[in-house]
Formats: sequence, C-alpha cells, structure tokens
Amino acid sequence: MKRKIFFRTLLALCLLVVVLGILAPYLNANQFRERIREALQTALNRKVEIGAVHFNLFTGPGFSVENVLIGDDAGAGIEPFAHVNTLHARLQLKTFVTGRLSFSRLRLVEPSVNLVKTDAGPWNVQAFFQRAASTKEHSPHAAFPDIQIVDGRINFKFGLLKSIFYISNADIDIYPNSAGDLVVRFSGEPARTDRGAQGFGRLSARGLLHNSGGTGDELTMALQLERSALSELVGLFNARDLGVHGHITSNATLSGPLSHIAINGSLNVSDLHRWDLMPGEGDGWTLKYRGLLDVHAQKLDLETDAAPEEKIPVALKFKATDIISAPKWAASMILKDLPAPSLVETARRLGAALPANVQVDGKVSGGVGVSSPGGLQGELVLSNAAFKFPDAGSAQIDTAEIIVQNGRISMAPAQLTLDNGHTALIEAAYDAGTQDFFMRLETKMLTAVDLKSGPARMVDAAAIPVLADCRLGTWDGDVRYAKKGDEPGEWSGNFDVQHAQLDLPGIAAPLHVISASIEVDHGKVQIKTLRGRVGPIAIQADYRFDSAGGPQTMRLTAAEVGLAELERLLLPTLRRKQGFLADLRLRRAPVPDWLNDRDVEGTVVIKRLVADDAPVCLFKAHLAWIGTVVQLKNASCVQGNMEAAGSMAIKLGGSTPQYHLAGEVRHFGYHNGTLALEGQFDTVGIGANLLLNASSQGGFTGRDIQLSADTSLSEISGAYVLSAGVTGPRLLLTKIQATDGLDTFTGQGASLIDGSIVLDLTTAAKKPVKLTGSLFPLSQ
Repeated sequence: MKRKIFFRTLLALCLLVVVLGILAPYLNANQFRERIREALQTALNRKVEIGAVHFNLFTGPGFSVENVLIGDDAGAGIEPFAHVNTLHARLQLKTFVTGRLSFSRLRLVEPSVNLVKTDAGPWNVQAFFQRAASTKEHSPHAAFPDIQIVDGRINFKFGLLKSIFYISNADIDIYPNSAGDLVVRFSGEPARTDRGAQGFGRLSARGLLHNSGGTGDELTMALQLERSALSELVGLFNARDLGVHGHITSNATLSGPLSHIAINGSLNVSDLHRWDLMPGEGDGWTLKYRGLLDVHAQKLDLETDAAPEEKIPVALKFKATDIISAPKWAASMILKDLPAPSLVETARRLGAALPANVQVDGKVSGGVGVSSPGGLQGELVLSNAAFKFPDAGSAQIDTAEIIVQNGRISMAPAQLTLDNGHTALIEAAYDAGTQDFFMRLETKMLTAVDLKSGPARMVDAAAIPVLADCRLGTWDGDVRYAKKGDEPGEWSGNFDVQHAQLDLPGIAAPLHVISASIEVDHGKVQIKTLRGRVGPIAIQADYRFDSAGGPQTMRLTAAEVGLAELERLLLPTLRRKQGFLADLRLRRAPVPDWLNDRDVEGTVVIKRLVADDAPVCLFKAHLAWIGTVVQLKNASCVQGNMEAAGSMAIKLGGSTPQYHLAGEVRHFGYHNGTLALEGQFDTVGIGANLLLNASSQGGFTGRDIQLSADTSLSEISGAYVLSAGVTGPRLLLTKIQATDGLDTFTGQGASLIDGSIVLDLTTAAKKPVKLTGSLFPLSQ
C-alpha cells in the first residue's frame, strides 16, 4: 500500500512539473524584471535593456526575456553589442539559497552581435573575457556563465566602419570547464553583405581558450570547412566572380597565443571546371598546409607542407592582411617538374580549346601569383613536351616559355617538330577571364598530311579552310586560330600551297593545284592566282567563299577545253545514279546536298573551245550557279569572223540535264557564204542525245549561199523550226524570201532523212522553183 502511495505521489509531482513547465511562459514575471536586468548587467558587464519577462522551467529554472538590447563600451561606437530576440537565462542553484540572482547559462536566440575592434586597439569582447578570467584566482573562468548563441548573425566593425563580412546562422557555445579554460564551440557560414545567396559551406570549430596569466589567452582548436563552392570562397575575398567552379573542403588544427596561432591542416579541391562546363571525374587534389594567424593584427600566412623527402611538384603560399576589415591578399604557386597532363586537364576544365583526344606529356616549372587588388602574374617553362594526336602523328617541343599576366596565359613562339622532322613555329594565348583563345602556326614547308595529323589537331577547332581538304601537297606561310568566349573559333592567315590535290564535288577528276596563294580572314577565304589542272584541262582561277556559307565568286580561265572531255568531267553533276523507283519514274532522282547548297557567281573564259579536235571558238560568259540551276549570261563565242552571243540555262534537278539557249549567231560560215541566226534552242540529255532531243525556233538571214554547184542565192531570210523526230531532228523553213540576183523567191523548205534540204519556192511571176542542196556542209 505504501509503495502504491509512493508511485502515485511521484506521478503527481511529475504531472505538476509538466503543468508548471507548460504554464510557466504564460506567467507574468515582470515583478522580477529589474532584478533580472541588473543580474544580466552584472553577468555581461554591460548595460542591458529588456522587454517582457516570463518564467521558464523546461530549459532549467530561469526566465525567458524578450527584446534584449545589450549595450557596448563607449569606445566601440553607438551601436549596441547585441540585439537579442529572446534570451533564456538559467539560474544558478545558489540563487535559491542566497536569494541573489545569478545565472549559470545565457542562451541568446537569433541575436545580432557586433564584434568591434576599437580605435584604441582591443576588441570589445576582450575586456569581457578578462573580467571573467580574473573572477577566481585559481579558476579564472569558473564564474563565467555559459554563453550559447543560436542562429545568430555576427557582424564585424573596425572603429565606426562596419565590415562587409559577417557570419550567418551562427551557433556558439562558450562555457568554462573544470580547469578554468573556456570551451568554445562554433559553427556558422561566412558571408558578405554585397553578395546574394551564398554557396559557402559551414565552418565549424571546437577548442579551448586558455588563460595562462600574464602572457594572454592561448587557443587550441580544431577547424573544419564543409564542402563549399570554390567560387564562393574566392568571392569571400574578392566580390568578382572569376567564372571558375569547383568544391573545396578543409580540416585544420589551431594552437598558440592569439598573436601567434600555429595552423596545420589539409585541403581538398575537386570538380574544378569553368562555370558552363561539366565537372571532371576524380577526387581532385589534396594538399597539406601550415601557417600562422595573428588575430590582433589580422594577419594570416599559409603555405603547403611536405616532408623533406617528399618531392611535391606544386607549392602554394597565401598571405592576407586586414582579413576582416579590408582584406588584402596574395597567393603564389611554385611548380617544379609538374607533369604537363595534369595542367592540360585543368586548362580543359577551365574552358581552353584543347581537344580531349590529344595526349600531352612533359614537365612544367616556374611560378605564378595572384593578389587582390591585382591579377594573375608569373612565368612558366614547358620542357620536353610531346603531343600525340588522334589516328596518327606526334610532335615535340623542346622548350616553351609561358607568360601569365593579368589572367592572360601566353606561350612565346616555340619550334614544333613533327615525327618526320618537319618543323613549324607555334605560339598561343588564353584569357582565363574572357575564355578567349589564340594560336598561330608558321612554317616554311609543311605537308598537308602533317597538318591533318599534327599542329592543327592541337586545338579543338574546325578544319582549316582549303588546307584540310588537300590530300597531297605542301604549304608555307602562317595561320591563326582565334576563339572569343563561347563564340565559334575562326581561322585566318596567309599561305601558299604547292602541288596539292583536292576533290571537287560533282567533278570526275581531282583538282591538281600546281600553286596558289590563299588568304583566310574570319572565315572568308580568297584563293588567288591558282594554277592547276582538272584532268587534261589546264586552268587558272581566283576563288572567294565564306566558310559559314553564302554566295561564292569565281574567275576561271582554261587554255583549251574539249566539249567531250568537259562533259566527261561533269558527268557526276549532269547524270546521277537512279534507283529502281526512279527508273520507273515513280520518284525523282535525289539531289545531293553539295548541289543543293551550291551558290557560285563569276566569269568563265575558255581560250580554245574544241569539238572533235576542231576549234570552235573563244568562249566567255558570266556564270551564276545556284543549286540545280546554272545560268551562263552574256555568253559569247568568237572564231574568226563568226560571233555568237546570248545566254544559256541548265537545269540539273532531274536525272539528266535540260538546256535552254537564247541568242544570235552572226557571220556563220555556211555553203561558201555566211548565215545569221536568232532564236532559242532546247535539248535534254548528254552525248549524242543532245542532238536527237534538240528543238529550236527563230529567224535566219544568209548571204551568198551556194546550195549546190548550180544553185546560189545572194540573199535569203525566213523563219525556222527544228524539232526532234524518231529518225533525228527535222528542220522546217517558213516565210522564205530569197534572191539569186535576177529573180526573187518566196516559199518554204524542209530537211530530208538523207541530210539534204529542199526549198519549194515561187518566183515573182508565180513560177514554182525547187532548189535542193546539202544541209550540213559548213565552211568557215
């Protein structure tokens, strides 16, 4: 029975405690308000103003105080030391014995705290700690209440000037241990007032602040930086975004007096890449470091740490002054025989136009540094560099000097030696801020094969115009590659090509280039004074085009061209292979892309046009070739006294070409006389089919035409119609008016199957006359 009473009593007491704990915050404790304010002033050694006061039981017997304003020393400025939304004050047990309020713990919820370095020198919290240290002779910090900050903001001021740095989401615990040292636990997120949302990881610390008497406080602490964005770490000291992304983590230990804190730690950098590129694979780099921190002077010195027997290829140093008030810093990196592949991979991640499938070997030595304010500066030496290109080919650079200045990395001209002994001069530059890239190649004699497997593959760029299409040949001159930011890169330069061979779309034979001068400027290409041969046809040409597309201009001169040979060379353009459905005329023959995209304009000159080994004329025309339509405008064909002028249109959309000519012929030698024609001519096909499918109509005039030995006409004129027939073209003549010097005639005529022509004429006296002769015998 007694046991049951005991448990009931215990349960009742527990329920009473719970009820009191729930009701306590609602109970007005303003009667203790002044005593609480005075007790807080005593504990904090600062003037304190408070708002509403409530009892608090669950977090320990004590009070919850709202809207607390903690004043500061006069030398720290007019702003308060802290403004606290809610302060939980736990009473010491001796309060219930002595009746005098004293606190064992102060918990500040969402405070805004100002840490001020006064003009006189010390920080505004130093006097607070010194007072706590002097409370007891043997336990300096024993009377110091536990201080806890939850979700606070820590601001920094230097005199009257507030720093742009602050710590957000700060959680801090400060309490004395049994030895009288202050235990400090801290976590928060460093930030700047001039930047938006932060990607900086949480900074955590745990350690002891030990007062050793006259020598001042000493710190022993473990520090950890959680995974943080590299850009935010850089931005913490320099508000400008460098465009370099990645992540950084670090662990360190701090020990020593506040004026000489020794630092030892390790740092890991991973996922290093440019802002618009994907991060690379791997765990990144881990470096050990050491250094010193002077809290009073705001000085920080760090450098990589390695044992004497360790040969690390990278050494880093970092120095900073006024690290909180107005940070000025400088960082340097010393390289000693750093393997080139790691540096090249870093350059790729930062956006340099280096192809991923080019292998680089060699060593890099030298040093670079960066400061704020200031830019990246330094000099590096690349030695014994070897490049292996995809498919085949390699190149070597014995020594290359690399200059780093204001974020721009430049490689001075260096000799590049290919595996076949051919050489070229190469220089390059890269701007880390704008991601602009430049490369220049200069050579006295390099083959087209060397170019494809060598220097041009050193950058992730489009092919060099013209040179990339050469299957044979050599070139000398210089080419330059430039890439601005994210824009496509472009080649430019001036060079000469000799004995090269190019395949031309739509031409049955390659173009053999004996020599040509080429100028490339931002994608615009000019081929000047080209001398070469297509099949047996010798040509000279000037050609202009834009690599990005658009109209092309050409000036072509050929010494001698046979019509049959010309047709053979153009067969891939004139006639295309057809499938079964095209043969049945159920589907048109497909048009290749190179023909659809063709857009050429210029002049064509053939000094000697030949048919069946017989000279025809000197031919000139203005060419306009757009897609499947070829136009020869202002065409002329001159041989002796004979002159032909007009225009021609060729349609190439079908399986065989269609021709349309319109113009006139003067002084054409015909039956010992001359003939003039004016009209239009149409035909379809190639070879012999051109005549079999021919049709034409127009008018004609002739003088001194001798149809046969005993038939001669001094003048003749009329109209003609040429039409295709089963046995060949048939010629009809109408509206004939003729004279033989004595009589005048009118009538009509027609060609016969045997190749003769019959004229049925009537004299002025209505007398019928039939004249016959050969249709085809021609004289010049």
